[in-house]
Amino acid sequence: MISEISREPSLSEAMTVANAFDLSPLEAANAVLKIIAVVNDWQLHFRSVGVSEADITELAAFIAAPDLLAQRQSFSADPYSKAIKFQRKPSLGAKAFR
Repeated sequence: MISEISREPSLSEAMTVANAFDLSPLEAANAVLKIIAVVNDWQLHFRSVGVSEADITELAAFIAAPDLLAQRQSFSADPYSKAIKFQRKPSLGAKAFR
């Protein structure tokens, strides 16, 4: 489950929960870009550590699925560059530490 709204693997849904990780929208978008760079090279990495071609082919159905690939290719941090960071409200238990 990515957010309370959706269970679908979506970068836009992941961005909606950035505040839960104490990240500004821009910080979260930059983290997503780093993750995209790693995921885009997954096949090279898997081959370098000895994963079989059969396993890579099977995993490609999940990691390189057309909808997920399209999300990675179209993601941009630009829309998040001017967004402000929302302050999280401390939980009731957090008041005990102040």
